[in-house]
Amino acid sequence: MISSLLETTISASSRSDLKVYSWEDMDASFPRIIKESSVGCLQSDGLGARALIEALALDRWEAARFLGPRLRFVLVEFLQNEHTRALIPKLFEKYIWVELVAAVRTLQARGELRPNLQAEALARHILMAVLGHGLLRGVVHPEASFDDPSDLEVMLEILLRGIRCKP
Repeated sequence: MISSLLETTISASSRSDLKVYSWEDMDASFPRIIKESSVGCLQSDGLGARALIEALALDRWEAARFLGPRLRFVLVEFLQNEHTRALIPKLFEKYIWVELVAAVRTLQARGELRPNLQAEALARHILMAVLGHGLLRGVVHPEASFDDPSDLEVMLEILLRGIRCKP
């Protein structure tokens, strides 16, 4: 998703190639980028919980693979650039968070996710699992060999069935 924009803004060798996008530029580009990515699945009522989490994870992990160690530059830019820090949360809220929470509520209403948990909390935990893998791959240990299919199965198993042994 966002890797489409980052592809033109990040150089593997320096931060000097980073462009500063205006809110208007990013706001205009995000609907197209999301539609072209797996994150567009958030707007589909037909997906089940497993398919939705899988599509979201695969999209984010592909971005982490694409960026590799350059993801560090993105995080540094986010931490050091006030404009970027102000822009990214707005885009996240408008195009990802609202859609993910709505998708979680739909899944709760259909009985696929527990209705006794807050939709916002479930959405947060789904994102923490998905983005945590991306950070591990792109920032913490980019040289490691990852087995995405196995990692995805374990993540889905934990998110959808829990981590505890049955009593």
